[in-house]
Amino acid sequence: MKRRLVEQGGVTLMLSMPREWTKKHRLKKGDEVEILEKDNNLLVAAEKVARTEATELDITNLSSLINFGLSALYVKGVDELTLTSQNPELIQKLPQKPLNQFIGFEIIEQSKNRLVTKDLSGMQHVEFQPMLRRVFLLLQNMYDELAKGIENHETNFDHIVSMDLNVNRFCFLCLRMLNKKGYEDFKHTQTMFLLVTFLEQIGDQLKEFADYITTRKVVFSDKEQKDFRRVVHLFIEYQSLFFKFNVEKAVKIDSSYRKFHNEFETLLDHTKSPSHVRALLYFDSLAKITAELLRTQLMMVL
Repeated sequence: MKRRLVEQGGVTLMLSMPREWTKKHRLKKGDEVEILEKDNNLLVAAEKVARTEATELDITNLSSLINFGLSALYVKGVDELTLTSQNPELIQKLPQKPLNQFIGFEIIEQSKNRLVTKDLSGMQHVEFQPMLRRVFLLLQNMYDELAKGIENHETNFDHIVSMDLNVNRFCFLCLRMLNKKGYEDFKHTQTMFLLVTFLEQIGDQLKEFADYITTRKVVFSDKEQKDFRRVVHLFIEYQSLFFKFNVEKAVKIDSSYRKFHNEFETLLDHTKSPSHVRALLYFDSLAKITAELLRTQLMMVL
């Protein structure tokens, strides 16, 4: 990009900074940047100063929203949380959930009615793409474990339920990084945020599905097993597309989803048990989220 030099005071030449770059690095009037001279080039670098954002919150009346509220603050980018409550039990439960989902956070102080947790890792050297690849890998593992168990007529999937914890951890970290630093192509930050949110939803759906068929002891027919494999294959195909986008392959994946969705009604028509119908609805829900991932990514690649 090109910028025009502006003379100020008859002596100094001024240069404006690109707005997207200043937004990405959260620079404002009065902030300092590093200017490095290299041959005939000037390199401008955002100053690497740790800015700690601290929040104090009374969780006494948050009730069922405690986990959602604290997760929202972590994703938002808060670096230090001071949590208080008139109910000591609420404070005692925090280390198990949701604080165990906040990568980089450690409890630095805890008493009967108060807990302080802080990000001790910093994120200067954490790269976004490896974290995102980890999310895809974890979801693929959950899909594979479910598919194998279903084909073996297993009815206990408690280990799948626990696997979602790591999906949450890395999804929350990715969302936090996007809020703190933005995406590498900053104009696509909001779209990437939405994509990661969809991935987190897939993890939640897989966990709920596993929990439901464990509780209800649902066993699937050969035809239903094959249909679930189609859902798994759809996700795996999209996973490879995500990191190396190809229009022709995208159209093929979208067509596969539409075909599956249209045939799904027939599958339900042959199912009489209400509990079985509800279990099968997860098939379509999971496939739909994968389709939404694909269609949302078009905003970044076309």
